[in-house]
Amino acid sequence: MNNSNKTALIKQHKLDRFCIDNAGIGIYQISDTDGQILSVNQQACNDLGFSKEELESMTIFDLDPNFSEPQNGKWHAHRNNIRKRGTGTIETFHKRKDGSLMPVEVTITYLEFEGKTISFSFARDITKRKEAEQTLRKNEEAHRKELQQSRNYFSNLLNNLPGMAFRCRNSRSWPMEFVNDGAENITGYDKSNFIEGKVTYGALIHPEDREKVWNTIQNAIKKRENYHLEYRISTRTGTEKWVWEQGSIAGSSESEDILEGFITDITEQKKLEQKLKENDRLKTAFLQNISHEIRTPLNAILGFSELIKHPGLKDSERAEYVEIIQSGGEKLLSILNNVLELSRIETGSVSMQPSIVPVNKLFKNLHALFSNQAGEKNLELLLNIPQTETTITSDYTKLDQILTNLINNAIKYTEKGLVEFGFEKREHELLFFVKDTGPGISKEQQEKVFERFYRSDDPKLLKHDGAGLGLSICMGFIKILKGRMWLESELGNGASFYFSLPLF
Repeated sequence: MNNSNKTALIKQHKLDRFCIDNAGIGIYQISDTDGQILSVNQQACNDLGFSKEELESMTIFDLDPNFSEPQNGKWHAHRNNIRKRGTGTIETFHKRKDGSLMPVEVTITYLEFEGKTISFSFARDITKRKEAEQTLRKNEEAHRKELQQSRNYFSNLLNNLPGMAFRCRNSRSWPMEFVNDGAENITGYDKSNFIEGKVTYGALIHPEDREKVWNTIQNAIKKRENYHLEYRISTRTGTEKWVWEQGSIAGSSESEDILEGFITDITEQKKLEQKLKENDRLKTAFLQNISHEIRTPLNAILGFSELIKHPGLKDSERAEYVEIIQSGGEKLLSILNNVLELSRIETGSVSMQPSIVPVNKLFKNLHALFSNQAGEKNLELLLNIPQTETTITSDYTKLDQILTNLINNAIKYTEKGLVEFGFEKREHELLFFVKDTGPGISKEQQEKVFERFYRSDDPKLLKHDGAGLGLSICMGFIKILKGRMWLESELGNGASFYFSLPLF
């Protein structure tokens, strides 16, 4: 190996080590036999306060209080279960050097390396998330105390309660004999509409919930018990609301039972529940995607790092392997940078750095930058900008990154035709656009493309790599820049991405 190749290999090795040490997540290799910590990255040391030498002299039983007793076999059983599946994730604690416990989310992945099965553990500090969850639980608990207090006042239907107190006949249309002023807040209709029969409450109940409401109340009547249930209604303006109702039998009138009860709006509570479910879904998607996206380039780096050591390797083969290793390192670094950038955006630690941006010059530079990439695919790259020099007070770096991402995507997903990008000046804003003649985006997918880790399930597009973070980062930057972003597309007819920024 000549000196230049040695130097390149050393630089690549340093880059690989830098990527691993600065991954933003603790990476461990642990022996399945005795739980010995074989190796760690610098992030693990930073998280726990130990030196690399200290950690590598410890076992998992020293580190994790949930597996502090090796003799009971709990940890080995846990590892065997994950090994069968190939990967798995748990929440646990790691002990810091100062004795405090750090909540972590650990993803364990098994890989084949030189005919042997090895495992890597990725430990992410979830202290902030746990604190947020605790705060959210406290808020929910406080909301449930408030709800119980409301239930205690049902005996006094004539009071001015923040909800709909009612007295009605037991019929599928639920004809009202009495409702309080709260009826208007719940339904949008004045109480006189119900009393005079102009509006029937049964007609407001969501068609899919009407049978559930009827059956629940009839069962309660048979058992002479109180009832409570949740269902949806449609208000006067057509807005869908979730309501919670509790009632009981108050007596009988001719052949019908009379019900009294109280209805309150729980739409916000339902939104909170949905948000919790969505957060859990995003957490799972994040772990699955990041594990896959990191494992792919990491496998290439590890595999070809070993192949390059072979003494009989030709120079051409060695150069090819070095290029593959370098490409894997660049992909890994790009993924980690994107994850870090998105994390900074979501935690509010990214701010605008305003400056005077020469927009025409920025676009000309981008056209020169992407001309070769477009030419390699025989695509026409059109620049459409005003001749008059234009400036805007904005963040140059973020604006450049947004446009770079959009143009790169347009070229990547367009197989023939052209990619056009530019801007136009309006009265109070600049309108930016990137258009292509690619496969287009369906209406269903248009609602998801700005979500984290979303990638199209179109088989034609799956051949393109990527972690699905680029558009999420663009949207985050545009919100920081006080702009807005949208797209227009039809399946098979290309896509046009637009965003506007205010002229300060």
